Amino acid sequence: MTATRHISWTLLACAALTACGAAGDVALQLRRTEPEKRPTVAVTLDDVPTAALGNEGDFRTAEPARRGVRQAIDTLLHPLVMPLGAARHPLLASKAIGSVSVGTVTGGYLVNAAELPLEGPYHRVLEAAADRQTRFATDEMRNLLMCAAERVAKTYPGHRLHLGNLSRMSGGTLPWSVSHHNGRDADLAFYVRTPSGRIASPDKLYHFNANLESTDAQEPLRFDVAANWTFVKGLVTCRGTTIQHLFMANWLRAPLLEYAKQHKERKEIIAEVAEVLAQPHNALPHNDHLHLRIGCSSDDSSEGCLDVARAPIEAVGMTPGVRARLPRIREALRADDPAKRADAVLLAGSYRDMVALPAVLDGVRDADARVRRNAVEVLGQWHPAGTVAALANAVGSETDAQTVVLALQALAQLGETTILETHFDDPRVLQPPPGSFGVPTVVVRRLAVELLRDSASLDVARAAVPLLADPLAEVRDAARSTLTHIVNYSTQDVMAALGGDALASAAAVALVPENEETAWRTFLERLPPDASRDFVALQGLRTQGLGVEGLDKGALPELVRALRLPPPFRDNAAQWIERVVQFRPPIGHGSHSNPAEFWPDWLVHKHFLTSSALASLSPAGGSGLSADSD
Repeated sequence: MTATRHISWTLLACAALTACGAAGDVALQLRRTEPEKRPTVAVTLDDVPTAALGNEGDFRTAEPARRGVRQAIDTLLHPLVMPLGAARHPLLASKAIGSVSVGTVTGGYLVNAAELPLEGPYHRVLEAAADRQTRFATDEMRNLLMCAAERVAKTYPGHRLHLGNLSRMSGGTLPWSVSHHNGRDADLAFYVRTPSGRIASPDKLYHFNANLESTDAQEPLRFDVAANWTFVKGLVTCRGTTIQHLFMANWLRAPLLEYAKQHKERKEIIAEVAEVLAQPHNALPHNDHLHLRIGCSSDDSSEGCLDVARAPIEAVGMTPGVRARLPRIREALRADDPAKRADAVLLAGSYRDMVALPAVLDGVRDADARVRRNAVEVLGQWHPAGTVAALANAVGSETDAQTVVLALQALAQLGETTILETHFDDPRVLQPPPGSFGVPTVVVRRLAVELLRDSASLDVARAAVPLLADPLAEVRDAARSTLTHIVNYSTQDVMAALGGDALASAAAVALVPENEETAWRTFLERLPPDASRDFVALQGLRTQGLGVEGLDKGALPELVRALRLPPPFRDNAAQWIERVVQFRPPIGHGSHSNPAEFWPDWLVHKHFLTSSALASLSPAGGSGLSADSD
């Protein structure tokens, strides 16, 4: 389960509609009262049916074994800013107080997040992380960090805990980490001193070798064994939560435990630290930061929090606390109060409650738009039997702009291309509800064609051609964008391929949309009957001066050159690279925002290209397009 589904619809609409401006509730939701400390209840395998287990019949209880996606950049701090926005998780039939952590650390989200201020008496957010808005966590994590940091500060005045990534305000994916989804993970800088013994304040995460010396700091720094021991001791002795893992490189762990023995620390405390403090398997050794992970609280477990790192989404609704609440949630599906029905639909879908499925499917026809909206949203994430028909019916009869956007997005994600094509001639222009902040007007046909921009179907291209003569300029723009992304030809390239004077013809097209429609229709009709999308799109790439003949490893140098071109050539080249190397990077690893920087380094690192071969590549060019015209 990801946090994306739980963010306000405004953010979803902005992602789908390129004309949408900045919107959404970005006000920080600060805690007003100090929450009570709660005992934790571990989720055992006995609590979850066999169907919810992993391929090996067991949950993962450590970092995932596949760590190829976690490069060194994941623990460096670079300037991508995470959006603010509260997660939606109704506390229906719930006794939860304060923050709520739902799902797993690799696939969950965070509700009513506790914010850690940028600076306090015992801590500071690292300078490089201060603007990233990843300073949110559960109440238990915040209280634990502040408790341990206070003990260090009072033992060694001047020392402060420096925080890297925690979680987003709503949890969910972070570009730099596999975990950190639901407020129960924290990346913490080590306590350090200069060689002269002066307390130092790091501005980022620095690596330390077996001699306890920094290898990449601007000034010499040493790992402060005494302060770091005091901190990890504080973590295991500050009460209120359980610690699942403390990840640290073995060569840093050993001197901590030796220091504790030499200073006559209690054996049970040393044993407790030794049990949770370890270098992770099949992962980076964690010699640049301490990774803390805490367990689910009892309240969180009742909302679907899982103490395992990975689990099928169905497992979220299988914890004892959730099972105990399901009857009351099902009852609320029939409530007279539409707000309660809407909350119940959201939770029933989130928990994948098959008993409630008929009511969720019926929710797309509810009299209240909030219920319909939530039903469409959860069905798009859940997609049980009957989803496509329900979503198709919802789009066809819906008058609520937000619900239509969610339904079309869900159909696109499910690959229901034909249904979206039927809305290319949909005349509806839906206005947002009165008083909606930042919600755009929805032109249905524009959104339908825009959502198929990444299609690999020439049939979609042919279906989009009539929209080039649409009365609305925004619809024409969307159709043009979809066509150019599918076939890798601009209108200017199409005119040139038809043998006309490219610049003059393009000018005429701009004045008369029907000319552009005719040009594209003719271009597609003249393609060989058995032409594939790849065949046409590769031809389009060759118009830019690139010699790509096929999609194999031999094409990688030319595809890397194509990354320096503007869209759509850059975007298609990035997608082809993914196919050739059979690897799709997680969102945020730079592959989407800046593929021209991400992929060359990745291909050299994975030995698909050599550094010398990469250096020999000249910038791509063609049709007057420069490498910088993105």
